[in-house]
Amino acid sequence: MRSMRRYNVPYVWRRQLGYVADFCPICREPRAFRLSSKSLIRQSFYIPVSFGEFVGNERRCLDCGVDLAGDPTRYVALAQKGGSFGTLKKLTYPSFDEAQRGRLELEKAVRKDPFGIDARNRQLLIRQPLELLSPRVEERAGIMRPTATWRSLYSPRASWPGPASRWRGASCPRTPRSSPWRC
Repeated sequence: MRSMRRYNVPYVWRRQLGYVADFCPICREPRAFRLSSKSLIRQSFYIPVSFGEFVGNERRCLDCGVDLAGDPTRYVALAQKGGSFGTLKKLTYPSFDEAQRGRLELEKAVRKDPFGIDARNRQLLIRQPLELLSPRVEERAGIMRPTATWRSLYSPRASWPGPASRWRGASCPRTPRSSPWRC
């Protein structure tokens, strides 16, 4: 049995700052966001041993749930309760229309005629959501990467590991040398 070592395990703690209105590049529309600050707290046996190091601020879209970088100084005020985009825009980001005018016009043109925009802008619009979400996908793939134990247990060519499986090829059927599922 493995020993349970839980020394200096990091925990991300989020403290809600308020609600704001902004443009969501995943939804590709103006949306309401929840703004929060992130701190990294060290734990030992699930007991906090540090006060927390400030990591940054993030805003989470209330529609699609994507987390993006957020800057509280960008907004005039922070709403304490969430609401519709219109009410949040008036309260938190009154200059939204001027600041995002180019992007809103581009999105309107894409909805009207998707092939009417030039190839460069189309490529940028396709790549932006992929680039925003790729670190999460890579992080998740790194967590789910198969190990040798996983391969030996769930490989279609390997049998259940028993006492004879300690020796190479003892429990494996004959496979060609080029097979990736060699035991």
